[in-house]
Amino acid sequence: MSVLEERLGGVVVYQLSGLIPGAETVVEYAGKIGARVVVPVLPLSMIVRLAELSRQSGLTVLITRMSCVAVTRDIEEARRLVNEAPDRRTLAVHADGSIRVLEFEKFEKLVEVKLVTEPF
Repeated sequence: MSVLEERLGGVVVYQLSGLIPGAETVVEYAGKIGARVVVPVLPLSMIVRLAELSRQSGLTVLITRMSCVAVTRDIEEARRLVNEAPDRRTLAVHADGSIRVLEFEKFEKLVEVKLVTEPF
């Protein structure tokens, strides 16, 4: 959060959790609380829509850039690595049992996302 405070001044973090039916819900919630910036952790299809809506609403959408510090199957090792830099690191547990230790690098402003699909 110190990175955001350096750029934006005082920062208050709100978390919208639970079932989020669409990007419109995020924009509506941001409007209600007076947020100017959102950092989504959402499915890609919602992020695509959020990018579109942000242009209309004036909302800034930031994406985090993370690097992988380690991949392990040992949760204690992963926790130890996170605890070495708890302000920058987190872990992600995957369905195959692997655990990725990720380290924050920077925020990037989301300008546009182009999602191209075809029937399968």
